[in-house]
Amino acid sequence: MSVLRNEVEHIAALAKLKLTPVELERFRADLSKILGYLDILKQIDAQGVEPQLVTDMLHDALRDDKVRPSLPVTEAIGNASVTERNMFSVPKVIEK
Repeated sequence: MSVLRNEVEHIAALAKLKLTPVELERFRADLSKILGYLDILKQIDAQGVEPQLVTDMLHDALRDDKVRPSLPVTEAIGNASVTERNMFSVPKVIEK
């Protein structure tokens, strides 16, 4: 399946991304490949195959919680463009 450039532009606008023409073309090609792989998967006969919710019940991917020192505030917010009272300051994104 081929994704059109204007579709990538629309997706980028929804995500509030400003993409260069080179990035638009790269993402268009990548999305086309991904959708092509999905078309291949659609051809597989999965009748009678039960969904598998857990792939490995013997392995716990979570680590134990351990108390450890946190990052100093100055280091945590050191690269932030705007801070306020030792916190990140970001514009409000939820509209009424």
